[in-house]
Amino acid sequence: ENMNESRNVITADKTSTADKTSTADKTSTAYKTSTADKTSTADKTSTRITTRISTGPLCGEESSTGEGSSSTTSPTSTGTLPLVSRVKGISFMILVSIGGTIHGAIVKHINYLTVGEVMYISSVFYLCFLSMTVSFFGAPIVGFSKKILVFTRLLIGTTALFGKVWSVQNLPLGDATALFFTSPLFTAIIARVFLKEKLNPVHIGAMMSGLAGVILIAKPNFIFKTNADTETPPWYYYLVPILSAICLSTFYVIQRNIGKSVSAYTIAWHSGMFQIVGGVLYHVGSREEYTLPTCFLPRTLLIIAGLCVAHNICLKNLALSHEKATTANLIHNLDTALAFIVQVGLFGVPAEALSLVGAGLIMLGTVCLTLSKILGFNCGTEF
Repeated sequence: ENMNESRNVITADKTSTADKTSTADKTSTAYKTSTADKTSTADKTSTRITTRISTGPLCGEESSTGEGSSSTTSPTSTGTLPLVSRVKGISFMILVSIGGTIHGAIVKHINYLTVGEVMYISSVFYLCFLSMTVSFFGAPIVGFSKKILVFTRLLIGTTALFGKVWSVQNLPLGDATALFFTSPLFTAIIARVFLKEKLNPVHIGAMMSGLAGVILIAKPNFIFKTNADTETPPWYYYLVPILSAICLSTFYVIQRNIGKSVSAYTIAWHSGMFQIVGGVLYHVGSREEYTLPTCFLPRTLLIIAGLCVAHNICLKNLALSHEKATTANLIHNLDTALAFIVQVGLFGVPAEALSLVGAGLIMLGTVCLTLSKILGFNCGTEF
């Protein structure tokens, strides 16, 4: 009997131990499953947050719809993209052209102020606007990637701006304008080499019509010989607007390469700092007399000019995260046609037949590019 009782106790102990082991195994399995589920959920949440950061409002809201870079869609899929995505980059560049025309009209109206003064004061207001924008969107001022590429883009863009100003001051206006707006040709070459961007017949047609339109509006002396009695500047003066056009083309390609990896507002803020320093250095180097505007109108116009510059740089950065560098630069030629319209309508300058034809050619190229995007037109042949 004692042995039977001992056996029963041992059996009960083994059963209890087995039950405890089974319960522990189940608990451990349930814990591991719960932990795995939590880890999976955390990974999915992290992925969604990362995706949102990389496509958020600081970088343009949506994925790029241009062509020619690793972050863009292929040309064959352009027609299947939503309409808004197809025309977003071109729409930004049209707004940039409108803002640039307003800025140019303001500078023309207050031409009694020095160039350095206009650039410095408007850049101060521009930086104030951008500081509020950067603070609102939480864009980083220091902690951003591709710093070397960003500051190279800022330096080259500022050089192109000052080269354009120098060309307008020291060359006939038509010569400087026509040579500066050869930049789409250089952009097409540089983008083809470094970004592998391809051109289709619509791009080439818009490039040719845009260049012809600029020449007809600007009427450069080296083609039309309109001012035979005036002294011809030295030949090396004409290298400055050409080098400025190359710098502008390089700026477009670098900004396209940066894309959405750096906030457009971050780049625009640093661009304002470069322009302030550049305006001061330009003013000191030119030894122009510095006089602050005392009237209400020029002060207001300078504030609006600063707002236009901030508007243009931000939208240009966003446009180049959605559109090919060559296409964006071609749309920028619209500045010349809009400036001609403002010159005739606002300043009362008589319109000439060749100038009207030139404005029509530029707008024709812009319309063709825009329609090819809206309709998702694919020519098939690319170069």
